[in-house]
Amino acid sequence: MKYIYISTFALLLIGSTSCNNETAKKDSTPETPITSEANISYKNAIAVIPENPNATNFSVKGLLTDGVDQKIYLYHFAEQRPTAIDSAVIDTKGNYNLEGKGEGYQFYAVGSSPKKFKLLLLNSTEQVTINGDYNLIQEAVTEGSVDSKILDEYTVMQQDFYLKMQSLQKKIKALPQGQNSVERTTLIQQTDALTKEFSSFVNAFIDKNIASPAILSAAKDLFDPAYQMVYLKKIEATLSKTMKDSPFHTSLKGNIAKMQQQQVQQPKQNGIAQIGQLAPELNFDSPSGKNITLSSLK
Repeated sequence: MKYIYISTFALLLIGSTSCNNETAKKDSTPETPITSEANISYKNAIAVIPENPNATNFSVKGLLTDGVDQKIYLYHFAEQRPTAIDSAVIDTKGNYNLEGKGEGYQFYAVGSSPKKFKLLLLNSTEQVTINGDYNLIQEAVTEGSVDSKILDEYTVMQQDFYLKMQSLQKKIKALPQGQNSVERTTLIQQTDALTKEFSSFVNAFIDKNIASPAILSAAKDLFDPAYQMVYLKKIEATLSKTMKDSPFHTSLKGNIAKMQQQQVQQPKQNGIAQIGQLAPELNFDSPSGKNITLSSLK
């Protein structure tokens, strides 16, 4: 079976701000969040995020090594951009404590900057512990949040897949161009098998965690056109129950509608878009507000 990479909202939160270490290394220029981080605290954060009468308190604390006297921030993702809502200085023993207030499921993060953080999906009633290395906050261990652990599970498998795929593609690119060989054929077969294996994992991951909005993290990895729309609708149904009308839910609904419209315009076979056709052009806004097209992601 041929798989086609169709990114549903490739540069929304889960796809573009998972904060891999390589990106952080290449670009060390601080990215300014909505609020200044100079003196942010939970007490003055309500000046940025209006008080919600239904909101409940939650906390994020833990032990971070190699971070004594360094600042650590709690970010909230509103409109897919990080807003610092609390900060703390790590004490001499590595302890820190952050506080927030919210309603229902929300995306948060803990880190040293808007580019280097640990992504969290909290139900705003949870008391979360994050332990690890301050300089490797993305790899820190989260306890007390089931949905955040589901996010972590997916991220590990996703990164493993992309690293293996990059390695195979690098080997293919290194081969003489314009000629087929046994080695090239073998490598292409390995990429197909790897993609098929990961696609099966993605579908199983969504079904296994169907009640958690953390399955949103898998939306951009639905490579198999035979199942793509089915699983996008499953994710949307979950968000309609857990994060209804959030920016993430609204964006996903809009992108599904666009894809359905474009599928109608594609040649069909027995009512289903033919496997192997070029994916329709898709246009989405990135977190920075720039328009992203599918073709630009090749």
